[in-house]
Amino acid sequence: MKIRTVIIDDEPRARKMLRSLISEFFPDVNIIGEAASADEGKLVIDRTNPDLVLLDVEMPKGDGFSLIESFEDLDFDVVFTTAYNDYAINAIKHSALDYLLKPVSIDDLKVMFDRYKEKRSKLRSKTTEAFFIPEVLGSARQDQKIALPTGKGFKVIRLRDIIYGEASRMYSTFFLSGGEDICVSRSLKYFENLLAEYGFMRVHGSSIINLDHIQEYYRGQQGKAGHVVMSNGAQIGVSRSKRVDLLGKFALD
Repeated sequence: MKIRTVIIDDEPRARKMLRSLISEFFPDVNIIGEAASADEGKLVIDRTNPDLVLLDVEMPKGDGFSLIESFEDLDFDVVFTTAYNDYAINAIKHSALDYLLKPVSIDDLKVMFDRYKEKRSKLRSKTTEAFFIPEVLGSARQDQKIALPTGKGFKVIRLRDIIYGEASRMYSTFFLSGGEDICVSRSLKYFENLLAEYGFMRVHGSSIINLDHIQEYYRGQQGKAGHVVMSNGAQIGVSRSKRVDLLGKFALD
């Protein structure tokens, strides 16, 4: 499977050089989009859903770091490219896969792509797809069972036992009614789509909740976001953009 890659750089020559090197020497990499600014880059990433983003640091109207911070859930790897070596520490803080100095060489690209493949290989060896276990026809949606992949195999649990999930880059941690938690090497975006029709909702960039486990809702004060209290006492923030959707689930406004 090819590495679906996006290049974001305000310099046309820099984009052309990367595109040429990758096309000639790395046949397992597919460049699926390019952008010349942070704003344009966000649109391209949202549209193409890449595996890897080669991102310039200094650009007009927003730098590469602010672009990464604008995403609620990072389900792609980032490699910063820059002509300066002053940003290395900041790149590390943003959990970058790598940091390449311009002009980028073939050797630098090879090391970076090898690092990407090694990381992905380790993730695949630890995980499988989550999948639902067939239930008796007519059973309640929260009685549905789901198999969550773990490092040793997978764990089967009922949806009603999941209280909420939290994101941490490419990983998601689910907190269960029995006090147990399970870490899965899948992004929260993956589970947001998978669980939407089963009574789960993304209420924040880093949180998905089981609506059946909501105990209380508190409206935010003076423009601040509100929060819900779950059955285990956890307080989960509700972003302002998700407030209307959440209240709509309960026919409230």
